[in-house]
Amino acid sequence: MEVICLTFILVGFAVFAVVVTLFLLWVFHISPEMSQTSEQRMYWLVGFVGLALVTTLMLVVLAESPLVKEIVSEQWFNLGMNLGTEIIGAVVMYWLLERFLGEREKREEAEKAKEQLKRDLIAKMSSGVNDVAVAAAEELRRHGWHSDGSLGGEKFPNAGLQDASLSGFDFEKAHLISANLQRSCLIGANLQGVYAANADLRKATLISAELREAELPCARLDGADLTCAKLQRADLYRAYLLGVRLHFVNLQGAKLNLAHLQGADFREANLQDVELFHAEFDNTTILPDGTKWTLDTNMARFTDPYYPKFWRSDRSNSPAYQSNDNEQTERQSTSDPPAATSA
Repeated sequence: MEVICLTFILVGFAVFAVVVTLFLLWVFHISPEMSQTSEQRMYWLVGFVGLALVTTLMLVVLAESPLVKEIVSEQWFNLGMNLGTEIIGAVVMYWLLERFLGEREKREEAEKAKEQLKRDLIAKMSSGVNDVAVAAAEELRRHGWHSDGSLGGEKFPNAGLQDASLSGFDFEKAHLISANLQRSCLIGANLQGVYAANADLRKATLISAELREAELPCARLDGADLTCAKLQRADLYRAYLLGVRLHFVNLQGAKLNLAHLQGADFREANLQDVELFHAEFDNTTILPDGTKWTLDTNMARFTDPYYPKFWRSDRSNSPAYQSNDNEQTERQSTSDPPAATSA
């Protein structure tokens, strides 16, 4: 009988050792076999709980047997009982940690799946197939990824986004080379610093869009509406702006060298410091003051602030409003050091 009791005690030792070993392996990921699902680990847990309970119960039964008490000393039974309770405690602790770490694992897996979905949608949005690209854009909006910076710096070459609803999208510093954005709605979109060479934006709606420092060489913007857009320091080299609506647009410091501006409407636009080297106008081009361009028009009147009759708007909501220049001059005068005077 003493041999049987000793056997149960040894079994208790073995179970305890296995539990501790597996727990350490699982925590530190020492073995690839421990990189299994929470469900599989729970099977192991249930098995060890069963072994621990069976071992403890058998020791309790044996401890109450008069025959066993005569053969085995009380110290052996106490040792076995202590081992049984220690095993149960270890298993309970394992279960608690499993619940906590299992939940964390689920959250991490959910985040990974979410990030992978976002990457897949961004990739689909660059598709040249219109239905695929537009559907991906709509899904990105539904998740709120269209305006949280996720699209910043991404590449969408040859994207087929014609007729897409892209209002409020944040494309800052994204690459839209040769993207098809015909008739797309980009109201309030952030296109600051984008590189969109040869992009097709014909008849697109870009009202109040942010296009500062955007690079749009050879882009097509024929018939687009850029009312109240911000295009400071934008590069529109050789761009086509035939019949484009540029009401109240701030183009200060922009480059429109060799741009096609026939029929463009610049009413109330700010053209200060705009480069217009070899830009093409015609008698349908409307200038910031509402007059039409003629062969006798000197564009320095709208671009050069040192021109004697430099035009400024009398409308307070115009980016070319006189007080705007005065405020800027005052800020510069307070920040710039005084010029040196000759003796």
